[in-house]
Amino acid sequence: MNETAVAPVSVAPRKRARPDASRAEWDVCQAQSLLLSNVTWRMYSTLVKLFDGTNVCFNYDQGELEIVTKSNEHEGGKKLLARLVEQLALEWDVPIAGFGEATLKRKKLKRGLESDECYYVKNEPLFGHGKLPDPERDPPPDLMIEIEVSRRLLDRKRILAALGVPELWCFDGRELRFLVLNKSGQYEEHEESLNFPGLKSADLEQFLLMQGQKGQHEIVLEFRYWARTRR
Repeated sequence: MNETAVAPVSVAPRKRARPDASRAEWDVCQAQSLLLSNVTWRMYSTLVKLFDGTNVCFNYDQGELEIVTKSNEHEGGKKLLARLVEQLALEWDVPIAGFGEATLKRKKLKRGLESDECYYVKNEPLFGHGKLPDPERDPPPDLMIEIEVSRRLLDRKRILAALGVPELWCFDGRELRFLVLNKSGQYEEHEESLNFPGLKSADLEQFLLMQGQKGQHEIVLEFRYWARTRR
């Protein structure tokens, strides 16, 4: 097999077969995601480089590649949560180094993805002075944000657990959950953050749920006041 060859495309959600050749394109538009099987690591790495800086991201899990386009709802939710994280770090004097939608990958594990937002907290001294993390050699971010407002075809939590990300904050538009990687390599829900001791998921959730009722600026101002009164 040629190194860059891929198997036939599997598209979700699965619909009843349509006789015309436009079926794949129609399904992709509906689902905002596409799943390919038997994709080589070289092909995955090439696509990540080609689409860097676009609204397309890739989730790779041992030969399966999910191609996803990001919605405005997804981007708005992640940006608000990122602003709250960064405001909290300032108010509580917790040094962080943020790397946005950085790619996390390990060739030996044959897994990789782009983060929604990611931060080094305990490992901030390694990257707080301008050094860029090497996705193949350096430790993964201490904290990652996951916005789960659309259906994914691959299990991103499984990929992140394999890559060793210690803490995830997952928001589905209704609920914020703090997940911490345990000794068995599985994520379990925690009420309190690992990287921001004393912070509970409900503390942040109340501000995220203000979206649609207040603007981001007003929400961040209210959160800043809250953070200052809790320290």
